[in-house]
Amino acid sequence: MSISTSRATAFSHTSKSGSHEVHLEFIWAHEMGGVAQAVVATFADGNGEQCKQFILQGPFSESGSARKAVIAKADAWFNCGRE
Repeated sequence: MSISTSRATAFSHTSKSGSHEVHLEFIWAHEMGGVAQAVVATFADGNGEQCKQFILQGPFSESGSARKAVIAKADAWFNCGRE
């Protein structure tokens, strides 16, 4: 199976615990029709230090669906302290 990765432009996520810069890396399995099979979301604090990382399983076939899933998981973690 041919697998590749790509990165999205970083964005800011704000929660009760503050703002974090979010970096997304998509994992693609070309045999699966060009749909992202997973996304790795890395959150950094104001100093650029990694403070949390999530790996979400797809597939993510809709435009923006991976980002929405990451934001929902981040809201649960940073606002409530649980995944």
